[in-house]
Amino acid sequence: MRLVLVDLIVHPDALIVHQYLHCAYKQLGNKTYDLLTELYKAYLKGGVESQLEILRQYKCTDVPTRNDFDNGAKALLTALAQRGVPIRQVGTPTFVIIKNGTINVVVGADVAKVISLLSR
Repeated sequence: MRLVLVDLIVHPDALIVHQYLHCAYKQLGNKTYDLLTELYKAYLKGGVESQLEILRQYKCTDVPTRNDFDNGAKALLTALAQRGVPIRQVGTPTFVIIKNGTINVVVGADVAKVISLLSR
């Protein structure tokens, strides 16, 4: 089984956060999940500015542009469509769950559906 969480940029103000997260992933690898947990806690305590305080420490030289992110989203949608999995709506988060060769996509924070697909 494979779970891929795709955080597509649907709000123009989210670009800077995605750029910092790209750099954080390059530095942290799989430990980025721990950072995401920290960011959610920071949001609950102090909002977006608290998240940005944490994220500002992650910088890199190859920061993706808006076009880079858009091209990545288009490539994902094309790849899924070629496998017979069209997405009618683009949102964040998007979960791509691959289990026993079957691809399921959940758009939005539908936790119950994601849990259901993972537990089958």
